[in-house]
Amino acid sequence: MFEPRPGMRVVLRFREGSGATDALGQVTAVDEASVTVETKRGPVRVERNDIILAHEVPPAPQRAGKLHEVVSAADVRRVAAHAWLPPEVTWLNRDNLHRDAAQVAGDEAAGPEALVQSGWLLRAAGGVGKEAANSALPLDPPGVETAEALEMVSQWYGRHGLEPMVQIYSDADSAELAEPCREVAGLFRDAGFTPSEPQLALTAATAEAAAGLSDPAAAAPAGLSIVRSDAPHGLHYDAWGHPEGSESHDAFAALMTSAEQLFVLSAITGPLPGQADAAEQSAPQPAGRPTLIGTIRVALTHRWAVLSHLIVHPSARRRGVGAALVQAAAAAASQQGIRSLLADVPASNEAAVALMRAHGAREHHRHWFALKAE
Repeated sequence: MFEPRPGMRVVLRFREGSGATDALGQVTAVDEASVTVETKRGPVRVERNDIILAHEVPPAPQRAGKLHEVVSAADVRRVAAHAWLPPEVTWLNRDNLHRDAAQVAGDEAAGPEALVQSGWLLRAAGGVGKEAANSALPLDPPGVETAEALEMVSQWYGRHGLEPMVQIYSDADSAELAEPCREVAGLFRDAGFTPSEPQLALTAATAEAAAGLSDPAAAAPAGLSIVRSDAPHGLHYDAWGHPEGSESHDAFAALMTSAEQLFVLSAITGPLPGQADAAEQSAPQPAGRPTLIGTIRVALTHRWAVLSHLIVHPSARRRGVGAALVQAAAAAASQQGIRSLLADVPASNEAAVALMRAHGAREHHRHWFALKAE
């Protein structure tokens, strides 16, 4: 059964009087008895017993056009953030700071309320994995002076044994920074932060990227099979450089499996095995046994598919394996009613950018990671 969570954008169909009505907006509070949604007409508190139907909906369009093109850059960054949910996450927000201060002071009236999910999202995964899982993401005004917020970021990451890092991003289809990032970016030089090279947020319609394909397995090039797993296996971690037993494996595996919904597609040689069998083979293998040739991770969140960790064995590059996996991922997502996909790709990775563009993806916005070196 679908369970609304704070931060989700949902539509609730619920009983009201002798009829029924809808509440569309972002979930702001959830408890055992009710769900509160911030709608255009204000907050609406719905008793759980009155809910007839509930489901998640994509971020609201900001202008006319294709769905993946018309959402704001901040909303796309929210989508991406939910594909990587590290163990340490909090929101830098004035209301949360006041609540924390009251609890420290022993104010019983402060209560154990849930975090206000607004402001700057702070994430820490022990430095393992993507920068996005180890950086602060400004999404809304934090309710405190920007310089103070930046100092709080430095302190929070210091407590987690990490160098402070802030993710900033441009507006959609613009060279200008998005509004939540403008003021903090102006403080970087004096505060000792250095932005990285740009990354591109590439978006596409899943139907276009699938190119009419309805069966993901049909995307496989000649001599290969494409199989689906509901979670990564040891073979995938080997390919991604974090093998089982390595120092980084547990933290990396926790990050890779953190999305609420995900699947992994694998391109293999040899006879089509069961998924578990496919996940126990590694390249190269003796003739006649399955061999992993390529893989891709797909996280499903906010009615988007977030593609990442596409890797192809060196012996099989330039044979269409990567293209087949992207097409299969789009087809699989489309099968589940997902209309839009996202891939974050370094601007310098010309091959990856060209691959995504060949599947109809376009640049939605750019983003950077500003690191403070101690």
